[in-house]
Amino acid sequence: PETFRDMKIRVWRYKDHLRQVRLRSDFAERPPETLSFRKEAAKLTIYALIFAIPAVWGFLHNAAPYMLTGLATTRAPDEAMRAFTGFIVGGIIYLLWYGAILTGIWFGTTDPYFTAVYGVSLPVSGYFFLRYRIKLARYRDRILARTLFQTERQLIRGLQLERQILIEEFDALRDRFLEAEEQGLV
Repeated sequence: PETFRDMKIRVWRYKDHLRQVRLRSDFAERPPETLSFRKEAAKLTIYALIFAIPAVWGFLHNAAPYMLTGLATTRAPDEAMRAFTGFIVGGIIYLLWYGAILTGIWFGTTDPYFTAVYGVSLPVSGYFFLRYRIKLARYRDRILARTLFQTERQLIRGLQLERQILIEEFDALRDRFLEAEEQGLV
């Protein structure tokens, strides 16, 4: 099962890489198409840079309760209990955490408007950080580091190598299966 899960993830990653460069799986037999996703990579890089500050704000104010809630949910025996535990324990932890922060802000400034704006920013920025992190994780290979400094040939060579490694590993798995089948293990 672990091998299957690993290969499935690697095939999905390979297909995602192909989709990112807008090529089909038979790209090796065809002349390379124009890799016009550099514009999209520049947009994603600008997005990553501009929204880094609010994402850091959200991370700083929400990381501790998020991790504590996650720790509490790992102790639940099944998925339904994890969801219920996360909802209840998370609600309590976040309320206590935000309450402590806002109490400190209130005593530090005694400005009700500042405290209110700060209080509203806490859950909003936490949600924003989660969305930001998910988007960066999904498009990490498209951000400038992978695309701006690589030529079209480098990208194609990388994809060909990735494809060849997958094919070789599938061939090895097939041979292992056939051998196990001959020995009556399957």
